[in-house]
Amino acid sequence: MKDTVKGLNNYFENLPKMLRRHKFVVLAVMLAITLVLGGGIRGIIMDNSLDSFFKDDDPVKKQYDSFKAVFGGDEYIYIVYRARDGDIFSAKSIQALKGFYDDIAQYRLGLPALQKSPLDHIVEIKSLINIKFLEASKDTLYSRSLIGDNLPENRHEREILREKALNHPDYPHLFLSKDSRYGGMLLRTDFNSEIAALGDGGGENTETFDNEDEFDETWDDSVFSGEPTDMVFKKTDMGEYPLLLSALRSLMNKKEYSNALDFHPVGKPVMMDFFAKVVFEDMGKIMGLVLLIIVAMLWLLFRSFCAVVWPVVLIVTTVIWVMGIIGWSKVPMSIMFQIIIFMILSVGVADAVHILSGYLFFRQGNCDHENALKAVMKKSGLACFLTSTTTAVGLLSLSLVPIKPIAVFGIFTALGVLTAFLLTLVLMPLMLDLWHPGPRVGVKKQHFIQRMIQKVENTGLVAPGKVIMVFTGLGIIFFMGLMTLRIDSDEIEVLKKGLPLRASFDVVNTHMGGTGNMEISIDFKEADALKDPAILYKIQALQDYLRDVEGSKVVKTISLVNVVKDSYKALNNGDKHFYRIPDEPGVLAQTLFLFDNANPRDRRRLVSDDYSNARIGIHSKNAGSVESLLFKEKVQHYIDDNFKEIREKYPNSEITLTGNMILLAKMLDYISWSQIKSFGLTLVVISVILFMVLGNVKAGIMAIVPNVFPILATFGIMGFLGIPLDMDTLLIAPVIIGLAVDDTIHFLTHYRLEVDKYGDIKKAAVSSIREAGQAICFTSLILATGFSMFFLSFHKGLSHFGIFSAIAIITAFIADIYLLPALCTFFKVDFKSGTFKKRYFFWGKYSRESSRSPENCKNRAKKRQLPLKNSIISLVVMLILPVSICFAQDARSIMEKVDKRDDGSSLISRVRLTSYRYVKKGGKYVPAEKPRVKLMDFVRKDYGPREKDHKSVSTVVQPKSERGISFLQYDYEKVGRDTDQWMYLSAMGKVKRIVSGNDNEPKTGSFFGTELNYEDMEFYNIDDYTYRILGSELYGKNQCWVMEAIPVMRKAVKSNYSREILWIDKKRDFILKSILFNRNGKKVKKILYGNIKIIDGILVPMKIIVNNVETGRRTIMVYEKIILNRAVDDAYLTQRTLTDKGFREQKLKEYQESGR
Repeated sequence: MKDTVKGLNNYFENLPKMLRRHKFVVLAVMLAITLVLGGGIRGIIMDNSLDSFFKDDDPVKKQYDSFKAVFGGDEYIYIVYRARDGDIFSAKSIQALKGFYDDIAQYRLGLPALQKSPLDHIVEIKSLINIKFLEASKDTLYSRSLIGDNLPENRHEREILREKALNHPDYPHLFLSKDSRYGGMLLRTDFNSEIAALGDGGGENTETFDNEDEFDETWDDSVFSGEPTDMVFKKTDMGEYPLLLSALRSLMNKKEYSNALDFHPVGKPVMMDFFAKVVFEDMGKIMGLVLLIIVAMLWLLFRSFCAVVWPVVLIVTTVIWVMGIIGWSKVPMSIMFQIIIFMILSVGVADAVHILSGYLFFRQGNCDHENALKAVMKKSGLACFLTSTTTAVGLLSLSLVPIKPIAVFGIFTALGVLTAFLLTLVLMPLMLDLWHPGPRVGVKKQHFIQRMIQKVENTGLVAPGKVIMVFTGLGIIFFMGLMTLRIDSDEIEVLKKGLPLRASFDVVNTHMGGTGNMEISIDFKEADALKDPAILYKIQALQDYLRDVEGSKVVKTISLVNVVKDSYKALNNGDKHFYRIPDEPGVLAQTLFLFDNANPRDRRRLVSDDYSNARIGIHSKNAGSVESLLFKEKVQHYIDDNFKEIREKYPNSEITLTGNMILLAKMLDYISWSQIKSFGLTLVVISVILFMVLGNVKAGIMAIVPNVFPILATFGIMGFLGIPLDMDTLLIAPVIIGLAVDDTIHFLTHYRLEVDKYGDIKKAAVSSIREAGQAICFTSLILATGFSMFFLSFHKGLSHFGIFSAIAIITAFIADIYLLPALCTFFKVDFKSGTFKKRYFFWGKYSRESSRSPENCKNRAKKRQLPLKNSIISLVVMLILPVSICFAQDARSIMEKVDKRDDGSSLISRVRLTSYRYVKKGGKYVPAEKPRVKLMDFVRKDYGPREKDHKSVSTVVQPKSERGISFLQYDYEKVGRDTDQWMYLSAMGKVKRIVSGNDNEPKTGSFFGTELNYEDMEFYNIDDYTYRILGSELYGKNQCWVMEAIPVMRKAVKSNYSREILWIDKKRDFILKSILFNRNGKKVKKILYGNIKIIDGILVPMKIIVNNVETGRRTIMVYEKIILNRAVDDAYLTQRTLTDKGFREQKLKEYQESGR
């Protein structure tokens, strides 16, 4: 060990000479590395989303991802607006709201099909314009929007709308305030919830056409995934948030809207937008100030330009290196990115200050440049290495924290600390060779820092016992404050008052339903469990408990129970006595069937397709993590007590709380334990290092005490001031103990040498204070002043981190100047007793006086193709142009051929509908759940001169709970005439005419709970689209036209789709495949037509596969029996068939026998 240490000392002493020999190579390599790493800076990813704070394998995050996989994402933009005239139902306010809604809902109507827009991220809009009402009038059931396209024409009509909205149990405090001064619009986004693992090929707006059409159609239990977390979600880039919010703000700022409404957007995307923009602006402002302070402090301390320039060059280079590594690594950064950069600045300048301070110290002692450089490198090189190592260890302890951004912070800051040391060690000698400060000739007056130090140097030596007692008393007082320190985190309270975003959150919390949310996930692990009335009664009781007992926090709850009661009331002509859960399971099942068919998207936000898993959404006032944790515990206790009977019936059931508030609460638990573990681990590791370095047990123990004191002081003051420990202030302990121990090592380094030289403890302490104290004071002043600049941050957590870190640095300096010398004196730390045997000090013996003597310094000094290219281009253009023109001319005629293809004048069939969620496993698409199967009889007859009007009846045969449910539908060729629909619910014996949506709204109803909606089931009218041939390709064994269909304006405003790509068999004029794009321009469905047979001379696809990319679900429609062109009685295609079971079954038997 002795030889190793000697070798290290000699290495650091000779390093400047070795670097000098290859200085051009060294500088060239450093420059090249800097350029390469600098190129990675633009790749830095920012992610401040709450779920990003948890590691991927964290149980809380996995539970949250599982919830998201079933019910979709929960990143909402909640836009609360205030009517400037005081009434959101005034004509001016409604007109402005309608215009704003239309701008968002119909933004793609004016865009080219392939052009992307930030608004593509909005997947759902809910406001007073389009929130749904189920209403009954005689035998007609209306499912329509509150306001819709037909705006109220007078005050009376507006008052009717106000009354409807205020009397609806679910809409006040969400879409309007009780006094009608404020309204709300919910925009659900696809941020962090787009399914990435379904591999449906081609991307969002692709022009390449995938052939991944083969699915594994086996569904035995061995292939079930069974876990929704098999889905992988696309990670949203932080840059997407500002783009979306900028697009929305440009709409909100339109005069016709802003003159009527005052908008206050809140929600996670708004917070992410704020952090994405303000973090960098804030960082630029604070880092600029820090650099100015560093420059000013360096000049004040050294009074030399080169002593200012070189440290700045070093820390800027270090920042470039670390930021480049972060960018190239693609590891997402959080708001703590600011602290990483600042820590690098701080540690980098501290290393440079120690080298410069020592260099000038030796120059003032009459050493020339070369020997002063060798001397300081020998004496400070190893000490800087040890301090960098201990600081890095302190930071690396944070990597054990289960909160990902804190772990990432610890790793990259430790990397920055070691990088700063490396660059200082390599570049500082070469830079000082180029330009170095000389001794201040003729200046006898001591530096003012040195004069200050000399005034206090004897304080801890004259009366060490009293000093120790004073610090002990202060420590006890601070410990009492530490005991009052609370742990809490609030993502709203961290924003300083006066910020516009903070004001918006305050408006929402004061006047509307608050900005907090929590979810209760109820998973019974058994299909159709939620069709059991007993379970719904328990859910209703839980909601009542939340409303009645926790009403001060909970504003509103929403679950399957709400829609069941609303639907049952509508089915009974709006009688308020039927606003309840049906007692009969059959009636309940068919009430759910009604809701599912009318609004499958809302249903899927509340209950899974197999009715095994449901959610209760809780809207609440904003709360801190402590309050959220207490709320969670109370609710969980109620659930455990009141769901015992249900759990006996469904023993595998799981009822858990998740959502943002739960993530915050869990983070609180992590913070409390992580603080103890990270601080304890840091203390242990650094203690071991100190024992090894000092080689003396007594000295090692004395070294720990002044490093614990600043932590006690800092957290004690926080406790007395009532400032909570959160994610940001959590960093203080490991960061500061890592920095504080640097000063201790530098002091004890000098102290050990002076004890060896003089053999006098007090004299050694005074000499150490004078020599090491100057550099310690320099670095402490720079670090404390720099940290205090975080006070200017918009973020309270960062402000607190900066202020209390500065306090910790100052108290650490005070402890090293007063307490540490007192401890060494009082306990007689002379390195004779308690010394490890056969150990050698890292720095060896060194004579300060001899090193500074002129004689010693002197002794050390001895040792052409363009025309052809144009011709080819011209030829290509001549060949392509006619083909393109031909395609444009033929597109319509091709579709006319498809339209004229005979599909029979009537159709009688039995259809099997199979639906399930799927995942990609082992390169194949497989069911992730047990498929849901429906069997139904279908009869269709064509009417009109071109047989383009159609009447049809669909009747459910299986499952048993839905048997007898029937639909009667009339489709019309005439442009603008909507489909007529009647539904019969067999369990209730009622026929209801269904009027769904307004004139200019898409039909969102699901066809018997499948991935097909009613628009998909309507007959294709070629006049509703314009066509363009995209190309020609082989699909399977068939040569196909690849055709693009874009809906014309009258169709576009009421269609679910903005674009369709069709594969049309050239020989048979038959569609084999289609890809549908939603209103946001993203691929949503793929429909495959297979197993094509010729029946009575007509091509019929016996199997149709619908793959919904958006939901990750698939429906297979199989014709088990099919009969074409048989006579169908007109009487069968009336309401009689719905209600008269005997008539229906007799006719079906006749039709089926006619096909034998």
